[in-house]
Formats: sequence, structure tokens, C-alpha cells
Amino acid sequence: TQARREGGGGSSEQRRLLEAMRSAHVVLTPNKVEFERLCRAVKVGEEAEEKFSRAAELAPAVAGRIGENVVMVVKGSRDVICSREETWLCEDEGSPRRAGGQGDVLAGLVLTFSVW
Repeated sequence: TQARREGGGGSSEQRRLLEAMRSAHVVLTPNKVEFERLCRAVKVGEEAEEKFSRAAELAPAVAGRIGENVVMVVKGSRDVICSREETWLCEDEGSPRRAGGQGDVLAGLVLTFSVW
């Protein structure tokens, strides 16, 4: 969807989507660009030049601003998995280069395990 591509950013439709997520159980799997757009959309880390390098610090605040039951899996060389209350880091070495579609596979696995 457009909201996914834009990271929940600026249009009124995207703002309505963010509002609808406030009470829903949501898992977001942003990459670098999407995470930085989410930060801007919910006004977290505005003073930070490079938000992605501070994902472990900023992601819980982003999750909390989006909604009560939001979990984020911020994908990068160091993955950050968090809710507004807890944060886990995955620093295991993975593929030196992420291939197209890996994020989609991750999102599918997260969905499968969340309803299993």
C-alpha cells in the first residue's frame, strides 16, 4: 500500500491510518527510510540528524506514539525489536547484503507467528 511505501507519513489518508493503529495490535517492519519517515510522522527524534543509527533509542518512543500495542522490527545491520516498554537487539551476523523481498518474507513470518 501507499502507506507502507511512505512509512505512514504525510497524506491525510496516512494520518488516518496512524490514528486507526492507536488501539490495534500492530507489527511494523520498517527499513531505514521507512523508520526515518515514521520518526518524522510522529515527531520523535526531530533534533537527530541520523535517526536510523539511533533506532534502539528512538524506536520505543515511535511505537508508543503510534499506539499501545505496537511492536516494531526495525531492519538493519543491527535489528531492533521493541514495544513501547521493551527493546531487544539482534546483532547476529546475517547476509552481508539484503536481497529484495527479505523484508516481505520477514513480515509474512511475523504475521504467521503472531496468529499461530
